[in-house]
Amino acid sequence: MTTSLTNPRAFFLVFVIIIVFVAESAIAGGTNYQRLTLKEGISIEVPSHWLVHLDAEKKNFAAAGEGSLRAAGIDYEPTGSKSRMLAVSSLPTPSGAKIRVNVIRPPSFSETELRSATSQDFIDLKADFSSEMAKGMTAMGAKLLSVETPRIELISNSTAILFEYRRSDLRGPSPWTVRLYRIPARDKLIELTISFRESDAAIFKPIIEHTKQSLRF
Repeated sequence: MTTSLTNPRAFFLVFVIIIVFVAESAIAGGTNYQRLTLKEGISIEVPSHWLVHLDAEKKNFAAAGEGSLRAAGIDYEPTGSKSRMLAVSSLPTPSGAKIRVNVIRPPSFSETELRSATSQDFIDLKADFSSEMAKGMTAMGAKLLSVETPRIELISNSTAILFEYRRSDLRGPSPWTVRLYRIPARDKLIELTISFRESDAAIFKPIIEHTKQSLRF
């Protein structure tokens, strides 16, 4: 396979995953979820009582993330173009779960490359991802606790690669689980990031799973 899948630069933008919201929402009667229709033909269901972040908030998040990396001396050189589609946080505050949707162009790998990846490819990818992620977490005042070996999953009948890791919480003792999915879709990558505080896993895991399964594109 090509080196595009295992290039750590292709995953560096995960440190700045704050999003420009461009959604139109329609809340169905009698449900706890609302389906948000985004650009690029993407839609996803999120809890109707959660906070959908404003553009100005997301720009502040993005600037803070980039500033932390630069202050730590980390060379911030994004590759490609990332369209930040959606940022949602659970309520009440402090938030215990977050949902992010991005679109990245050009795609750093294809579905064919992803399907042809070997076990060794995933082992190598884990090492590269862990190294870059540890630097980013340290720059932001957090700690990378563990990283799972990347694996393949199906989302909306499409092949996705899942990066799952655990990090410390800047505001409390409970770690967070973060699941980053990247789905090659023709001329782009769809990036879905879902995360939750582990002390509240019993509440948030069913919500997060429903949200993942609701993604359409």
